[in-house]
Amino acid sequence: AGMILTALDGTNWQIGNMQHNLGLALSRVLVAQSSSQSPRVQRPMQAPALTDNRAAATVSVVLPIYNHQHFVGDAIRSVLTQQVLPLELIVIDDGSTDQSASAARQALEGASIPCHFLVRENRGAAATHNQAVQLARGDFIQPLNSDDLLGPGRLSAMLRCVAETGAELAFSAVDCIDAAGSRIDEFDDPRVFALRCSQSNIADSETVGLSFIAANPAVSTGNLFFSRALFDRVGGFQDLRYHHDWDFVLRALWHTEPEYIGKVLYRYRFHERNTISELGPAKREEVDTMMGSFLQEALSRAPTHALAPCVANWGSTIIETIFSNGLARLIPRTTMTDFYQRIVAAQPTHLGAGITVVTG
Repeated sequence: AGMILTALDGTNWQIGNMQHNLGLALSRVLVAQSSSQSPRVQRPMQAPALTDNRAAATVSVVLPIYNHQHFVGDAIRSVLTQQVLPLELIVIDDGSTDQSASAARQALEGASIPCHFLVRENRGAAATHNQAVQLARGDFIQPLNSDDLLGPGRLSAMLRCVAETGAELAFSAVDCIDAAGSRIDEFDDPRVFALRCSQSNIADSETVGLSFIAANPAVSTGNLFFSRALFDRVGGFQDLRYHHDWDFVLRALWHTEPEYIGKVLYRYRFHERNTISELGPAKREEVDTMMGSFLQEALSRAPTHALAPCVANWGSTIIETIFSNGLARLIPRTTMTDFYQRIVAAQPTHLGAGITVVTG
């Protein structure tokens, strides 16, 4: 680590890969330090809040549509065939240029629940989700992408989860399907394998919330299930093309700890128009901007609850998580230098949970 720091100083900290490598080196030091300590005390989870109101909670499904004429009918039917039906289904066609609106109208015919259908000009996925949620009357919101499917029993499982745990945000395991609706084996597609790994890594994280530092284990906006009250506190989805769902969860972590259901309750579809398959620098730049904002808060913000993702709560644990996932390159130079000095000075003793870091 010392040699890397010297190289960084010699290049005026202009090479991001060097800063990345410094973070990886420091993370190994932190792992070695923590392994010599006694097992960490399990932090208390949020207390269950089963109440009559929560047990009788209602859910609105919101379904933005954009150029998914071949898939939207199945998406709508996956809602209308749930064991526990939602209070309502809100569908907004976001300026589709194909026959998506017609396909949606056909699938909505004869629905046994209130369905609200709006067609307007294109505004983007985040804005359409926000508009649909604003129209919703349910206590909880279930988004659904118009090319995906709700798994059988999803709504009942999600409602039961939030009733039993008091959570305001939950998501489930995901199966990936192809354009024809057939399941894709993770060993047949590297993209599916990466998504599967992001969910498997939840078990290795201190909390479900902290697993979102490494990746987006929720996979898709449609796999989120959240209270309307949480949506209002977070401020809705930001106008991001690729990661408005991931960004929403990162901001929600300051208000609640998410729950993960290990049963497959959502089906995420791969096809030629998926944004997940798009390449180019824009995707990485969006992640860097999003994670940069998150890290600034994680390194300086006071705790908002016992599991909030900040240094004040987690000490060296969250720092090691940030470094080991290659995010050191997004941390200011002065902060990284301070980390180096503190971590090296702590050898061979543990850095400790009392570390306080303020970024400038």
